Amino acid sequence: MEAADVYALHVRSTRQWRLLEESVRFWRRLAVQRGAPLTAAFLLKQRRLHDVVDRLLAERLASPYTETMAEAFLVRVSGAPDEIASALARTELALQRVARGAHTAYQIEWPVDPVAALASLLDPSRVEWPDRPGRWQLTVEGRLPGLMSATRLD
Repeated sequence: MEAADVYALHVRSTRQWRLLEESVRFWRRLAVQRGAPLTAAFLLKQRRLHDVVDRLLAERLASPYTETMAEAFLVRVSGAPDEIASALARTELALQRVARGAHTAYQIEWPVDPVAALASLLDPSRVEWPDRPGRWQLTVEGRLPGLMSATRLD
């Protein structure tokens, strides 16, 4: 083993390195919570936010720039097996893109009423998650009043 490798192993085993790593994770989580507040709040309520952000960092899928951390997070969660988290992340991505001027109509399928789900996340006093299962389609488009329209599919 080369001297540089031995030194790197030594540095990574120190308390200061662990403190530095925890500081990086803290700032990444904060960037996600600020840049993707709906999806982050949902995952935080489920006690999964830290794991998702830590996996992004471990897989080196996160940009070193906090400005792009939220989008990488939303793209990652969009592909998650959890249908609600995935729909929420796709909705938040669509809203951000429309806010930046996209002229696309985004269609997102939801396994619960998206209006009730979003209202639940936006109201911190609500502790219950809406219990209206079914298939819903949420359209996000800049020309719509309030940017969104929900339709029940079943």
